[in-house]
Amino acid sequence: MNRRIGNRAQRVEAPAVVPDMRGRVALVTGASDGVGRSVAAHLAATGAVTLITARNRAKGERVRDEIVQTTGNKGVHVVDLDLADLASVRRAATTVLDRWDRLDLLRLY
Repeated sequence: MNRRIGNRAQRVEAPAVVPDMRGRVALVTGASDGVGRSVAAHLAATGAVTLITARNRAKGERVRDEIVQTTGNKGVHVVDLDLADLASVRRAATTVLDRWDRLDLLRLY
């Protein structure tokens, strides 16, 4: 099966089976495009509160809006993060800890 993932068309043989993630908090880096975006959408579809990180806030918000529209999960949030900048990493960690009491899943892409 071919499907669009971000601005790329990729062949998907069989999507991973992810259990019901309602009530869980998942953070996905690299979620503004490619594999990270696909994983974030899949987690949101299973009910997870899905935190997507982005260096570019506007792009992150566009991706969030698309994921919310396709999954119906309004628990998708953008966290500003540039992994090349340690100050940005610290700010993102503080943001996550201030808004959510835990992090159940972390996927780095």
